Amino acid sequence: MIPKILFSFAVVLSVLSTIALGITKMRAKEPVLVTIIFDKTENPLREGFANVEIKNNTDKEMEIWSNLHTGTKSYLDASLLDSTNTRISTAFYWCSIASPFLDAKLTSVIPAGKSIIVPIKLFDGVDGAVIKPGKYKCQIRFKYDDLKLDSSTDEIEFDITPGHIEKRDK
Repeated sequence: MIPKILFSFAVVLSVLSTIALGITKMRAKEPVLVTIIFDKTENPLREGFANVEIKNNTDKEMEIWSNLHTGTKSYLDASLLDSTNTRISTAFYWCSIASPFLDAKLTSVIPAGKSIIVPIKLFDGVDGAVIKPGKYKCQIRFKYDDLKLDSSTDEIEFDITPGHIEKRDK
């Protein structure tokens, strides 16, 4: 009886690892792959904690155009969830703070197979009154309709401490 249980467990592990490998390969085939790069030594409420890497997985150069002063950042949506899994961030915040009446200009060029890094401040557009010590989750979505690009990062988790809140504006 024990060998059957072990065999069944091995089969389940094999199937799960195959599924995980398949998901990883599917993500690698997306036209763009978006990743959050964060520095755990930095205060999550300040600039320098997070950057977004946008990788061009195609064999052609990608041009990102925008008529907003926030440039490529205007195509990013930082979804921040508090410890109750309630979204506290404004959807596509960097797009909402700019004027749509400017002429479009080239804001980024992503060479084939290469990446660009977009610095962000995760808590831009979040009401300071809702930020409390605790666990937070973040996922970044890059959506650029001109090239039909829509990709999201894996979700990251991090803590906000009373010290982070105290030092956020210093």
